Amino acid sequence: TARDEDDPPLKRIKLASKKSKLPRRANSFAEGGARSDKITAALMFMIAKDKEPLSIVNKEGFKVLMKTVAPLYRIPDRKTLTKLMDNRYVEAKECYKSTLEKALSYTLTCDNWTDCTFQSYLGVTIHYLSEDLVMKNGCLGVFPLHTNHTAEYLTECLNSVINDFKLDRKKIMAITSDGAANIKAAVHNVVGSERHIWCFAHFLSHLVPKILKDMPEINNIIATVKKIVVLIRRSVVATDELKRLQILDGKTEGTVLKFILDVPTRWNSTLYMLERFLALEQYVYAVTLKCKRSDIPDMLTHSQIEVLQEVVSLMKPIEYVIKEISGSKYPTCSTIIPIIHCMTLSIEQVKPSTNNGSSFQKKLLESIQDKFKNVENNMILAVPTILDPRFKRIDFQNARAAAAAVERINKEMK
Repeated sequence: TARDEDDPPLKRIKLASKKSKLPRRANSFAEGGARSDKITAALMFMIAKDKEPLSIVNKEGFKVLMKTVAPLYRIPDRKTLTKLMDNRYVEAKECYKSTLEKALSYTLTCDNWTDCTFQSYLGVTIHYLSEDLVMKNGCLGVFPLHTNHTAEYLTECLNSVINDFKLDRKKIMAITSDGAANIKAAVHNVVGSERHIWCFAHFLSHLVPKILKDMPEINNIIATVKKIVVLIRRSVVATDELKRLQILDGKTEGTVLKFILDVPTRWNSTLYMLERFLALEQYVYAVTLKCKRSDIPDMLTHSQIEVLQEVVSLMKPIEYVIKEISGSKYPTCSTIIPIIHCMTLSIEQVKPSTNNGSSFQKKLLESIQDKFKNVENNMILAVPTILDPRFKRIDFQNARAAAAAVERINKEMK
C-alpha cells in the first residue's frame, strides 16, 4: 500500500524480521526442535531428581502449568517419556562408567530389602575418590532379585554389577554390608573377608530394640507414653489445649511443640517420642482432661518419669553415633574406633539412680563390648585411624592392635 511504501526502511526491516522469527520459534518447539529438546530434558531431570512418577505428564495441573509456561510445547505421553528416560539412563550410565574409570579407589555398600509388594531388591552404592581428591558417591542401581537369597546367588548379582560398570577389583578397597550370613558370605566370595566391613550403623540400630525386648518394665512405660501420645494426637480439643497452654507460657505460634509418635521399624523415632514427651510432660495431665475419661490411660508416676529420663540419656549417645557414621560426604573408617570408645565413655558417665536405668546401662555396655571387642584388630579401620592426625593412637585400648596397624603402614610404604 501507499502507507507501507511511505514507512521508513528501518521500520519495515524490523517488522519483517519479527514476522520471520515466528515460524522459526514455532519450529523450535516442534518435536526434535532445540527448545522442545531442552524442555524435555528438564522434564526428565525433574522426574528423576524429585522422584516424580512418569504419570505426572497426564495430570491436569501439570498440563495447565506447561500450557502457561510454554504454550507451543507438546508434552510427550507416558510411553514416549519412558523410552526417552531409558535412553537417557543408558547415556548417563556410559558417562558414569568413564568417571569411575578415572577414580583412584572406591568402596561399595550393598543391602537387600523387600518392598510393600514383597518384591526383593539388591541396592548397590559406590563411594569413591575423584581425580581432584574429592569424595563422591552414587547409586549403581537397585536390582530386582528373582530367586532365593543364597550366598551363591547374591555373589552372582554382585559380580554382575561390578562387571557391568567395569569396576577394577584392585581399586575396591572394601564392601560394606549388614551382618546377615548370606550377604556376608557373598562379599567374602567377591573380595575376600579382609575387605569386608559390616555396617556399624545397622548393628547399633538393632542394639536398643534387642535389649528392650528383655526389659518388660521399661517396655510398659514406653507403651504407656505411646497410649498418651496417640490419645492426644487423635483429639483436636486436646491438641488445641496443648497449643494454648504453651502460648500462655511464652511460646509463639511458630515454636509450639507437638507430641511425636514413634514408628515401630525405627528405634530412634521412639527416642524422639520419649524426648518430646519429657519436654511436654508438665502439660500432659491438663491436656488429657480434655479427652474422654474412659479413654485416658494411667498417668506415669514420678519414678517412671525418672526411668524415662535415664533411658533417654543412655540412648542419645547411640543415636548420635549412628548419625555421625552414616555420612557420605566425608570418610568414616577412621572415626569408627574413636567414636565407639567415646560412645562407651558417654554411656558410662551416666549415673542412673533407678534399678531399671542401671540394668539398661549394664546391658548396653555388655552388648557394645561383646560386638566391638575385636574392632581394633580390623586393619581396614585401624590403619586409617592411625593415619588420621585427629586420632592416631589416642583411642586404641589394645596396644598390640595399634602396633600391628603401624607395622602394616610401614610395610605398605616400603
